[in-house]
Amino acid sequence: MKKIALALPFFLALFVVRTQAQTSDYQKFRFGFQASPTWSKLTTSDKLIESAGTNWGLKLGVMAENYFAPNYAVITGLGFGFNQGGTIQNGYESGTFWAKSELSSENFRELPKNAKLHYRMTY
Repeated sequence: MKKIALALPFFLALFVVRTQAQTSDYQKFRFGFQASPTWSKLTTSDKLIESAGTNWGLKLGVMAENYFAPNYAVITGLGFGFNQGGTIQNGYESGTFWAKSELSSENFRELPKNAKLHYRMTY
């Protein structure tokens, strides 16, 4: 049993891959892409309007790194968020929402109690 316990670290060392956080080869310009899932929720400070749901979304972006010395760089990027937002629920007896918006019907401006408003935003 002792021989197996002593041999195990040497056996596992065969499968270890050498990794490095920073490469030693100096590159002046690097470019990259980002794709990541997001989760968003709407909340409010009004006690009669509460959060009633969440949205799963996606963030896509590009990044660029311009190195002007081996350890120093200017980094910039541009990202887009898709399907951000959430759902809120009206707790008032009736409410006037989107008073300054152009809706297809005036019936959508006044909502009954417990009406759920679902928001989706892309930025």
